[in-house]
Amino acid sequence: MFRLMLTHHRSIHFWGEFEYAVCQARGNSWPDLPDFLQWAETDRDFINARLQIDKTLTYPELIRSFVAQHVARTDKPFFGATVHSRFDLLPELWPDARFIHLLRDPRDVARSVVQMGWAGHPFYSARHWVDVERRWDGLAKVVPAAQRFELRYENLVRRPAAELTRVCAFLGLPYDPGMLTYDRNSAYALPDPALIEQWRSKLTRREVALVEIACDDLLAERGYVPVNVPAAVPGALERLQLAAVDRFNKTAFAINKLGWSLWTQRYVARHIGTREWNRRLALEINLIEERNLK
Repeated sequence: MFRLMLTHHRSIHFWGEFEYAVCQARGNSWPDLPDFLQWAETDRDFINARLQIDKTLTYPELIRSFVAQHVARTDKPFFGATVHSRFDLLPELWPDARFIHLLRDPRDVARSVVQMGWAGHPFYSARHWVDVERRWDGLAKVVPAAQRFELRYENLVRRPAAELTRVCAFLGLPYDPGMLTYDRNSAYALPDPALIEQWRSKLTRREVALVEIACDDLLAERGYVPVNVPAAVPGALERLQLAAVDRFNKTAFAINKLGWSLWTQRYVARHIGTREWNRRLALEINLIEERNLK
């Protein structure tokens, strides 16, 4: 939703997923270029970006060349992209870039992560939120305050024009009313306050408590009020049960999306399959992912 708002500004070309720029990093080191290029052969977002690869470049140079190619496709003066995971590595590539951090209640994030199939239980999906917030803290230590902006999802949904005006001011741009016309040419509706705090009706009391436990003090640090204080920390037996539920639900989600045959082939190929078999299956799965996109 936020990406669509930005790219509907007359001066901003906001590319979609740019995760392939950093997601293959190992720790704080860039991946080996041959390994990255092999991985990129089957990455859906990279394939759809239709980028030219110059194998004479270093990894950082190659990633910068991808942005240059995107910029060359538009006449808008500002370019941006979405990165979910290792955005803390981006200042090394673009020290002068401006970073907008979209913050959302972790109890809603945890529920959404389960819906996407990335985790099978809110207790585990809350870790995604914690990881991102810690990486944002790390980025804040190396990027000047003038280049950082934190936007709260709940505020954006409640008063979109006012919050987008603040975003534009951060970028040195005037607010463009066209930012709230994205519903005319996308599958996304305009902001709906009903999307806020869905966790209150869609998570059980124990699930909420487990998310709050997983987030620990970071929940309150980010301005979200815990509702289950004190809450019992899961013991060994409950943790075993949670792990089993998480694994079962993730597996069931994948089987439902891919079908038994393709899921089984992928499982076997990952363990004993050839590179070509894994490549063929990845491309087949990409087609399914494309059909499920909103």
